[in-house]
Amino acid sequence: MSYLLPHLHSGWAIDQAILSEEERLLVIRFGHGWDETCIQVDIHTMGVFDNWLLHDVDIPTIDVYKSMLLKPGKMVVLWQFSECFV
Repeated sequence: MSYLLPHLHSGWAIDQAILSEEERLLVIRFGHGWDETCIQVDIHTMGVFDNWLLHDVDIPTIDVYKSMLLKPGKMVVLWQFSECFV
């Protein structure tokens, strides 16, 4: 399902997505498009969060996140430049 999501391919693209969205919640899903966990997360979030902006970040493509121990399916939710903890 990640092929339906906008992909962010650089740290700069992630920053721009965060800075450009002021009205909706921004959800960034880290992981791999082929990972079963990420596929399940995509299916569930696309059906539930209709007015949220959901982006996909493939961990290995961005150097900053390669060194972080992010589990596939990790989601970050942002509202007006601030992280929301859910």
